[in-house]
Amino acid sequence: MFQNCNRIIEGEMRIPESSTTLMEGGTGVSGKGVFVCKKINCIRWKPRKDTSSLDGNLFVTGSWDDGPSNEVALWKVNEGEGESASLLASLPHSGDINALEFLNSETFVTGSSDGCVHLFRIHNQDLSLLNSWNGLHNGCYRASGSNSVSCSGEIFASAGEEGKVVVINARTKQSIKTYEQADSCSLSAVHFVKHDEILTANMRGQMKLWDLRSSETSSPSTTFFSSNTDQVGITCVSRHPTQSHVICTGGSGCAVSEVQFHLQSPDHIFSCSQNGDIWHWDASAVTRANLISFGNMNDDEAQKGFSSPWLSSEAIKHRVEATSLMSKQYLPINALDTLGSSILFAGDNEAIYIFSSVIL
Repeated sequence: MFQNCNRIIEGEMRIPESSTTLMEGGTGVSGKGVFVCKKINCIRWKPRKDTSSLDGNLFVTGSWDDGPSNEVALWKVNEGEGESASLLASLPHSGDINALEFLNSETFVTGSSDGCVHLFRIHNQDLSLLNSWNGLHNGCYRASGSNSVSCSGEIFASAGEEGKVVVINARTKQSIKTYEQADSCSLSAVHFVKHDEILTANMRGQMKLWDLRSSETSSPSTTFFSSNTDQVGITCVSRHPTQSHVICTGGSGCAVSEVQFHLQSPDHIFSCSQNGDIWHWDASAVTRANLISFGNMNDDEAQKGFSSPWLSSEAIKHRVEATSLMSKQYLPINALDTLGSSILFAGDNEAIYIFSSVIL
């Protein structure tokens, strides 16, 4: 069963007045906004095992709407300076960076508005381009953008504006599966739900599940809609880190830019939107209520009866707490990423925000 969670409360966004701005979040969390002179469309922490400290952590950003000056950039967090960040390296990038995901702790993939996909490497706090797949997505009269990428091990998938999905092995640099007509509508998201299954989503609110083991490339194994009542376009998708059947989607009705389950604490979801909101959705109260309900059962019975709080009827009864992490602003927040109790987010106001001590 898949669960949709795409209702986002409206708000605004405030442009920082200086290059480094102290701020207080809605839950008492604090951090800094670092002015970067680029509209940021993608942001990701470099994967690491130790999430207890931010000091020395690296993250990558991708810009958009800057013509030939778009770039990918590598940053380092300076925790002793109040979670500010310093630029380590940058490389020019053709087209807007529509998507950015890490394959492993050293390499990441980007999807471009010009239909190209690029593979980058981080080594000794520097960036290098390993490979480019030019013209991976093409329309009838012009290049179609790579709207979304998703990674699983050494394999990644790219979903295009023209409705095509390409699955590539980054080690061999060869395509292992191509769905030429995965959708007649522009694809807005692709996501690995298992190592051999991918989920695609479009702006009609339709999702399709594709089995990479099957020789069939024209028909998905499953097709369904994110909502049984309203037809709302899907703008982004996130998979529960331990329960692959649980999917959260962001909708076009509220212009959700990105939605993300917290990796270590999936009872928490974070989202950002085009109207400048950054929200923390907390379902831990539902989990606690479920644990109490199953307290008198044995382990086997509890395991059978207990599922994700996001699928619980209690979630519908307004037991999920939604908290704004930032005061009102005026421009879109395009991307976010979490690491332990810290969160990164950025958008069109040309600033990167680093908030620490988010209560989980």
